[in-house]
Amino acid sequence: MSPAELESALRRRGTGFAELQRLVHPTRFPISPSRAWLGLSRAVVTLALGQACLLASPAQPALAVALSVAGWIVSSTGLAGFFIVGHECGHQAFSRTPWVNTVVGHLCMSPILIGFHNWRRAHAHHHAHTQMRGEDTDWPEQMPTRAAYDAASPWDRWRARLAYGSFVGTLLGFPVAIVRRTFMRALYPQVKLSRRARRELALSNALMVLASGGIIGGLWLTRGFGGMMRHYGIPMYLGMVLGTFFTYLHHSAPGARAYDRHAWNPIRGQVAATFDVRFPAWFEWLFFHINRHLPHHIEPRIPWYHLPRATGTLRAAVPELAADRRFSLRYLTRAWSAPVLEPVADGTYAASPVDAVETDPAQAPQRAPR
Repeated sequence: MSPAELESALRRRGTGFAELQRLVHPTRFPISPSRAWLGLSRAVVTLALGQACLLASPAQPALAVALSVAGWIVSSTGLAGFFIVGHECGHQAFSRTPWVNTVVGHLCMSPILIGFHNWRRAHAHHHAHTQMRGEDTDWPEQMPTRAAYDAASPWDRWRARLAYGSFVGTLLGFPVAIVRRTFMRALYPQVKLSRRARRELALSNALMVLASGGIIGGLWLTRGFGGMMRHYGIPMYLGMVLGTFFTYLHHSAPGARAYDRHAWNPIRGQVAATFDVRFPAWFEWLFFHINRHLPHHIEPRIPWYHLPRATGTLRAAVPELAADRRFSLRYLTRAWSAPVLEPVADGTYAASPVDAVETDPAQAPQRAPR
């Protein structure tokens, strides 16, 4: 079912966003302290296992290479876990105690080049303005319309195709986001900051510099630049590319909608333009079910371990929400094939190829095991 078809189906049912929120209200999916701390412990253990692989120094070259690659993959998975737990804290979904969320959020994010309050405020703006052009702090913020693309210089066209039509956008998305969040007042002007918010950002930036800088500096001094890259630089980058990749998949596909402010509403942004992209079950567990994105956008306070059940609750009540998108290389290349926004109605745009009008292949959603 395409985004337009889903929106029409919900309108015919008379289902509004408030009704969807009632279905998955946090009181129905309460925080479990044991499961929350076990999730954080899993991230810590995963990172430790990865670092153990990187510390090993077998004499056989083939084994040394294999352990290095395994160490980078496992460490990056652990660091992605830190990011996801920090994400939970930003939504007050880790603990029922606000200060615990703040402390754990800083502990998880400060060592991975992310200021917790900076990220929390930018991400809250994404949730409040999902798929709104010029406002959403993620992918659609600066995605060009076809008219803008056609009028752009060859250089700007090339940049747009790299950013929105290739893996380069995912590879560079994280370092660009680091800079923008760190200097949020200047580089995210759409996020309005009170005096208190500016103080929080300064605190988070300071803690991020101390934690990440301490890790980088300590490893560089004790193991040299190569050792710092081996134990921190490479796994950090891989882990954050994974996080950026998930962010891209959640709202990107051929035919995916973006909106001008006057045409936006929560059903359009949070529901019709938000996708559950399915992976093998073990992979979804490894990454804390972060791909179950629709219930998260309807109610961000649902903890990660309740997202599969919340998905089932939504689908039982509203069967139109039951279409999954199965990840594949073809699915990814189709998303990359649509790097411009084609107007399809007043204030409504669809991600489309640069050389054709919208073919609307949102079309590929398939039912997948719940």
